[in-house]
Amino acid sequence: KEKAEETCHSTAKQAAMLGKNAKVKNLILTHFSARYKDETRHLEEAEQIHDSVMTAKDFLEIEIK
Repeated sequence: KEKAEETCHSTAKQAAMLGKNAKVKNLILTHFSARYKDETRHLEEAEQIHDSVMTAKDFLEIEIK
């Protein structure tokens, strides 16, 4: 959390709270630090707060309706 604040980034929990408060239907987490080999921890953290969360991967395409 401290590192995120130092670099003006959000934690997965903060992003999930923002998404929930904004009533977004689907939350997509992206822009992870290279320090993390796996985004599972971020996904699990966000899923505790928001019902529909996924992590973006390179070349992910999403249709927006």
